[in-house]
Amino acid sequence: MKKLFSIVFPLLTFINVSYCQIIDNVEWAPQGATWMYGNVGFGAYYHLITYERDTLIEFKQCKIFSSKERVFDVDQDGSFYFLIEHPKSNFILHKSHDSVFLVDPTLMNFQLMYAFNLVPGDMYELNENTVVYDNCDQTPSTNYLVISDTGNDTVSGRVYNYQEYFDPPYWTVGSRVLRNIGSLNSFLPQPKLENISNCMFKENEYHHYTERLLCYYDNQRGSSSFYHGYSDSQCNTYLFTDVSVNENDLVNNEIYIYPNPTNSSFQLSYPAGESVENIEFFDVAGRLVFKHNKPQFPIYIAYVTPGIYYVKYQFETGKSGTLKMIKN
Repeated sequence: MKKLFSIVFPLLTFINVSYCQIIDNVEWAPQGATWMYGNVGFGAYYHLITYERDTLIEFKQCKIFSSKERVFDVDQDGSFYFLIEHPKSNFILHKSHDSVFLVDPTLMNFQLMYAFNLVPGDMYELNENTVVYDNCDQTPSTNYLVISDTGNDTVSGRVYNYQEYFDPPYWTVGSRVLRNIGSLNSFLPQPKLENISNCMFKENEYHHYTERLLCYYDNQRGSSSFYHGYSDSQCNTYLFTDVSVNENDLVNNEIYIYPNPTNSSFQLSYPAGESVENIEFFDVAGRLVFKHNKPQFPIYIAYVTPGIYYVKYQFETGKSGTLKMIKN
C-alpha cells in the first residue's frame, strides 16, 4: 500500500502543477520597453512611449520616458504608411514596491498613479497634477479611485495581475491596469470623457483621452498585442517600421506651403504643368478638418484653432504628398 501511494502522489502533484498559472513577473519598464497607444476607430495616429534611461530624483530611482506621435495614412489596398513622426514631451516615473508615481522634478513632487498593494474596496487619491490637463471648470482638483476588482488576465500567452476601478467622477487611470505594464486606456491618468469640454489641454497638439493600448514591447517579453485586431507580429511591424517621411523631407524646392506659419490663409506652390485634384486638411491627431476638390487658392483657415496641421495634396496626374504647416 505504501508503495502504491508513493507512485500516485507524484503523479497527482504533476497534474496539479500543470494547471498552475505562472504570473508575469518581469520588472516594470525594462530595457526596450515601448507602449503604442492610439484609437483604432478614430484618428490616424499612434502615440509611442519609450523607456529611455534611469535617473535619481530626491535619492529615488526614477525612469525617464520619451513620447512621440506618428501620423499615418492608408493606401487603397489597406496597407498603411507613415506620413510623419515628431516628438512630444518627456516625463518621469518612479516605482516603489507595488506603486507607480508621476514625478514633477521642478516641485520634487511624487503623485501616485497606481497602487497594486490595494484590494477591492480600498481607495487612493488621484490628484489633478497627475494628469496632462489643466483649468477644468467645475472639476475638483482631487478625486478618489476605488478598487472594484482584482484578478488575472491573459495577453499573448502571458498572465498578468490586474486592477479594475469603480467609475470615478472626474479623473481616471482607465478601467483596467495591468501590473508591470500599465493602463489599457492611457499611459498617464486622464479626465473622464464627459469633462473634456471643460478642460484646457496642457498639450494642445495631442488628445490623449481617445487612446487605448494597442501594442507593447520590451527586450524580455518581445512584442505583445493588447488589441484583438492585431497579432504580435503586426505589433512588431508597427512598433519598429521606419517613418517614410520626416519633417526635414516635407518641404522641397518644388512643392511647399506659403506663408508657413500662417494666420489666416495659405497657398500651395507646385511645378508648372501640374493641377491640384484635391486638398485634405488634417489636425495633428489625424482628424480630417476639411477637404476641397479642385481647390481655389488661397485657402482661408482663419477660423481654425492654432496648432500643427498636415495638408495632403493630390495632383490630377496621381502624384500626392503631405506637408506640415503651423497655424498661428
